[in-house]
Amino acid sequence: MNPALAPIEFIHSDLFADVPPVKLDAIMFNFNYYPSDGTYGLNADGGREILERFFRQVPAYINDGARIYIPYSQFVGEEHDPKRIGAAFGFACSVAASVANEAGEHYIYEITKT
Repeated sequence: MNPALAPIEFIHSDLFADVPPVKLDAIMFNFNYYPSDGTYGLNADGGREILERFFRQVPAYINDGARIYIPYSQFVGEEHDPKRIGAAFGFACSVAASVANEAGEHYIYEITKT
């Protein structure tokens, strides 16, 4: 770990269920758009439900100017795009990184509260 970034604490939780009442400067959220049974393909909702839950809950846990990072793969479909869903909850999105391969375009979004 980079000591210049310390202290960093990682929390594994069902969204914010196990997160103490704190204000965070950065969040990395890797939402699940694949079925939990290990089969290949999208969940029935492509991750939309968990993204909506996340964007509803996250304002209580972020400082002004906080950055949220969420990966997104184009093959999931525009209707499941965190950029589109977050906008409905007052968040702005930019592409922090991208790569393309045989499965399509893949992004890491940087998201902030507007």
